[in-house]
Order: sequence, then C-alpha cells, then structure tokens
Amino acid sequence: MDFTEKKLSERYYFEGRIMKARLDEAELPNGKRTTREVCEHVGGVGILPIDDEGNVILVRQFRYPFAEMMLEIPAGKNIVLDLNGFTLSSSATGENTGDVINNKGTLTVKNGTVAAADKGAGTWGMAVNNRTGAVLTVAQDEGFTTRLVGRSGIANEGSATVLNGTVESYNRNAYWGQGGSTLLVEDGVFTAPSASSGMGRAISTEGNVTIHGGSFYAGGSVGAGDNYVNAIGMF
Repeated sequence: MDFTEKKLSERYYFEGRIMKARLDEAELPNGKRTTREVCEHVGGVGILPIDDEGNVILVRQFRYPFAEMMLEIPAGKNIVLDLNGFTLSSSATGENTGDVINNKGTLTVKNGTVAAADKGAGTWGMAVNNRTGAVLTVAQDEGFTTRLVGRSGIANEGSATVLNGTVESYNRNAYWGQGGSTLLVEDGVFTAPSASSGMGRAISTEGNVTIHGGSFYAGGSVGAGDNYVNAIGMF
C-alpha cells in the first residue's frame, strides 16, 4: 500500500536566521486533505565522541527554550572531527543506507579512517555524504593518515576541499559530485581499485573541480555505454 502524502500548497509564516516554519496542505492516500506543519533548519553536525575506555563525552550548554543547562553531544554548524588515529564506521548495508557521516553543516575530518561497511558490489554507504550547502574539508596532520572509504569516499552536493589524505571507493567512484557541487584538491590520493559497468573512476562529477595536486587512480572496467574508464570524468 502506498502511504505517500502529496503536497498541494505551502505557506511560510516564519522566516528566521537558522530556521523557517511553513504550513502545507497535503492530500492523504485516501484522497482526503489535511495540513502539515513543517520546520526547515539550515543544518548542522553532531558528533558522538567515545574515549579509549568506552565513555561517551558530553557537553553542558544553556538552552533557552528549557531555561536550564542541558547535557548534549557536541554539535553545531562548525565541527572539527579529529579521529586521532581511530576509525569511525557504520555496519548498515541496505540500499541508500549506511552513510557514516551525513553532513549538513561545516565539517573538517582528519587523522583517522571513516569507513562504510564493505559488502563488495553490494556496498551502498558513503564515508561522507556532503549535502547541499554543506562544507567539507579533509586534512591530515603530520604522523597521521586520513582515509575516507565507502561506495564513494565522498558523495558531494555542496563544497568539498581535500588538503591531504585518501578518498577511496570499494566498488564505484572514489568521489562523486552532483551538479552544482564544487571540489578543490590541494593534495591527496583518490583511488577506485575496482568496479564495473563504467564505474571505478577516481573522480566522477557533474559539478566543478579545481586540482592543484594529488594522485588519481581508476581501476574500473568499461560498460554502461562507456568505451573506457578515465581517472577523472566530468559530465
């Protein structure tokens, strides 16, 4: 049974700096009409830090709506995720699931591994899914390595900068950019060791790319209308 509700109209009754509120008229699956109240937020990033002893680290902040101090995971518009040599991973494997990081804010990832579950040709999860309007920076400090690996190491709808590190795919393209996205590469390695049906590019994008350095390896095979697989494909 299809439970989809169809939006018929929308009216914004509040537009603030970080959120908007609107009232929609929607049609239910049975044909009746109703209203839906929707809040739109500009997005943010939340991190759940766990130390070597398994302790979850929280922050204490005053929250105006509750008029009291609250315990929360660290979150905000601008997050630096320093993995300090550790791995952040996801075990989810279903179609369109399993992204390790879903970024809607400003995020820097460095000094560790972000890895989606490796299920070979059945891998769906991205290491970082950088959403529309989001800003991602990949870096690594001396003595550390940074590695983003999944169906794509980076799936980008926003803006991404790779200063160093490795962006890797298990079975598709190491980097995938949607139309309107931007990628700046200063250094680093983009590698797609294997894939089929025209996949397996280091960079595959419908967006804009600027490259100042780095190395790019494509190990895919031809197919799906492609007569060859190049390391960088722009469409």
